[in-house]
Amino acid sequence: MAETEHGAIITERILDELRYPVAVAELIRFLESGKLSQITEDHRTAIGNYRSIELDGETFFGNMKNGKGVSSVLYLAQQYGAEPLIAELKDIQRLLAG
Repeated sequence: MAETEHGAIITERILDELRYPVAVAELIRFLESGKLSQITEDHRTAIGNYRSIELDGETFFGNMKNGKGVSSVLYLAQQYGAEPLIAELKDIQRLLAG
């Protein structure tokens, strides 16, 4: 998994909230879209409250059952950048696929 000098970026607590493969796939899709810089605290709050967001006419995170975990990952991506989170999410995706 992608790591900082202190270890993995996505903590066990967040990982427990991301147990749905669809959420991991949607996070990867969003982060690869290049729209991370458009995310605001209001967007993260909406996602944390299980609501979708729309950016440039495209809907993201619709019908997420684990919005709080998704919102947490978006916050981390804003702190560490999209690339390390994409790498870590792809590792998680492989683990969930078995």
